[in-house]
Amino acid sequence: LLRYLGESGLKLQKVILVAPGSKFNATEQDPLPSKQEFYSFEILPNLRDQIRDRVTIFVSNDGPEILKSVEFYQNILDAELIKLDDLGHFSFLINELPELLEEITK
Repeated sequence: LLRYLGESGLKLQKVILVAPGSKFNATEQDPLPSKQEFYSFEILPNLRDQIRDRVTIFVSNDGPEILKSVEFYQNILDAELIKLDDLGHFSFLINELPELLEEITK
């Protein structure tokens, strides 16, 4: 999403990221067919200027493997961080996430 925004120049009202991954999470076992292509882009500091209101990141406290990328996105996008307990990687097993609905409707 962030790569597309940066390359397209689109402007949005808000962006919400849920358990975002990044090149910091890449491993040799990464199942992507082209890990290098997927992760080899830079997020330019002016990307934040394309987002009018806010950037919010949801992360689970039990997902430490993505905290480095969350910190990176939080800093470069001046994002609000919402930490939730015991949701792993926010899989399809979660039937409801009222915090996300609340954020979407703000």
